[in-house]
Amino acid sequence: MLKWIVNLTALICLAGAGIGLSVHLNQETESEHRAAQTAYAVEVITQVVDLQAVKTSTQTSISGWPEKIDPAWFDSQKGVPRNALVDEADARAGVPGRPWVDVAGPAEAGLHHPRIRQTVNGQLAMFWYNPALGVVRARVPVLVSDSDATDLYNEVNRTRLVSLFAVECAGN
Repeated sequence: MLKWIVNLTALICLAGAGIGLSVHLNQETESEHRAAQTAYAVEVITQVVDLQAVKTSTQTSISGWPEKIDPAWFDSQKGVPRNALVDEADARAGVPGRPWVDVAGPAEAGLHHPRIRQTVNGQLAMFWYNPALGVVRARVPVLVSDSDATDLYNEVNRTRLVSLFAVECAGN
């Protein structure tokens, strides 16, 4: 009888470990999928900005890039590209109606990255656009580890920042 109880206990522990591993791998796969969706959204927005830059009907900055990103430029069936990382984090936190794109002002004209690269509050947009350089970036949600957040930012934006908190000087 004791052997049967020990075997049953071992079986229950193995089943629990298997379920835990399965849940962990599923969550990891979902996170990777959201990162890939966001990277694709950055690419789509960038391509549309590139296309609009050569159209004579688009109002451009001195450097030749569109002054803003117009949602009407995107397929009305699909809507504007979304930042799946931020959408998911907002859904968990109950953040309603986050802005879509922040446009860099004159003080940020030389920057390749937004000063705040994470969605630390509900007022920061999912994406950042610099019309002086034609640069589009996706912000990432706040993560437990700054290193993980930096890696995620670099992955979705195809960049190589050492830290999300590195101060960028205009023109660098």
